[in-house]
Amino acid sequence: MKKSVSFLRWFLVLVLVCRSHTWRIARNTIATSLLIFTLNRPTGAIDGTPYYGMKDGSLLSCKAKSNCLSTSSVKSLDKFSPPWLYNGDVESMYNNLLKVIQSDPLFKVVETVPSTYIHVEAKSAVPIGGTDDIEFLFNDKDKIITYRSNSREIIAAGPEILGDGGSHKNRLESIKRKINVKVSDQNEEMEEYMQEIESKYNFIQKIQMASQPSDINFLDNKPYVSE
Repeated sequence: MKKSVSFLRWFLVLVLVCRSHTWRIARNTIATSLLIFTLNRPTGAIDGTPYYGMKDGSLLSCKAKSNCLSTSSVKSLDKFSPPWLYNGDVESMYNNLLKVIQSDPLFKVVETVPSTYIHVEAKSAVPIGGTDDIEFLFNDKDKIITYRSNSREIIAAGPEILGDGGSHKNRLESIKRKINVKVSDQNEEMEEYMQEIESKYNFIQKIQMASQPSDINFLDNKPYVSE
């Protein structure tokens, strides 16, 4: 009988300890989740900026603090990516791109407009479990494909944000190779600008400059005008 009472006593103590330990884990998990929510705040959730879409007939540019690449970010050194050039009819190229996307289980097609627009969702590299929006817009007049790849969530690291490790660029490069398109040529002014940065500034200075607006419009050489 004494052994049974002793065993019961130790069993109750163990339950209380486990409950206490479980509560600490739960409490820490809740606190961590709240912290991540403040850091992982979805891009545009506060100021109302949409995650994706178009403005004045073009895809949106990237926000200053975002993991994003866009052909519309013509004033940003680290967020601009040049459009893709294609030959032939737009319908064939559009269907080719859509087929490549649909064949990849990592992509979820959200919206399509035949021969014009594709919106896809994918999982983010940073933060894990986040959502990336990838868009493609066809301009058949100029035979170009513009695009934008943006992470909805970000993780703050002090005044800066944690980068995506090149996941947006690598994903777009993979798609570009599969549909066999070329990149539009960089203009001479952009090349001179890049050479000047390479020769004048050290690594830390380049990082600090990367998210700052440039005085050069890389796409068509228009001077920078603050909006």
